Amino acid sequence: MNIEDIKQNLIDKGKVSFHVKVSPGADKTEWQESLADGTLRLKVKSAPERGKANAEVVEFVAVCLGISKKLVEITAGGGGRLKRIKAKNSR
Repeated sequence: MNIEDIKQNLIDKGKVSFHVKVSPGADKTEWQESLADGTLRLKVKSAPERGKANAEVVEFVAVCLGISKKLVEITAGGGGRLKRIKAKNSR
């Protein structure tokens, strides 16, 4: 699975849920290759302190999916590297 597959599922179904493994403190924020189980990997610049990395994850995913960051939510794993993300379409 990749971000384009997720974007298409969001268009088709109106909402989507997926796992992301986050690596904070990177040189730049970018997607990496997915894990074998389909979990997406994401490097973020922000450090994992006071919710900065989580906020960056939400904002970056929203931009990639072309939706408002208000429509993206971390539903599990807020304190860890493996997170469950839920996104919905504005329609």
